[in-house]
Amino acid sequence: MAYRGVHQPPPAAVRGLIQWGVSLWPYVNGKGIMSGLNIQEMEASDMLDVLHYFFEEDFRYATYEEARYKDEMRKHLYSNMYERSYDYVQTSPETDDDYTGDSISDLKELPEAFEPEEEAINPFNPRAKNLKPFVPATEIDESSATPFGSVLDEPIG
Repeated sequence: MAYRGVHQPPPAAVRGLIQWGVSLWPYVNGKGIMSGLNIQEMEASDMLDVLHYFFEEDFRYATYEEARYKDEMRKHLYSNMYERSYDYVQTSPETDDDYTGDSISDLKELPEAFEPEEEAINPFNPRAKNLKPFVPATEIDESSATPFGSVLDEPIG
């Protein structure tokens, strides 16, 4: 556990993470600043851990449309603001008709096993069930120190 690391990462992984971080620097640096981190001043091992965390967070999607929207937004941002291409497009089908569902990048929605079951909606019908019986109001004896009888204690003071 030298230098707080468990093991040394392979050079290709290090190079890939750094390349991803540099390519998406406005996003990575902004996310770091919003998290209270100055990535440029970190030790290399900590910086790589932060980049790895940001990388995994960036590739987490709930639906195919969410991934596709992020890709399209970044393609426009990078071409218009930075005058370069966005190299990390994750979605492959150009239209929804091309969706095959064969790979995780084509995933449009969660599989049925992960969808919550919907309960049948039963409208309220007061005649369908036994109603709670009437409970009479508590009698109040205003002349007593305990106006509500044994239901409540007497007032303090």
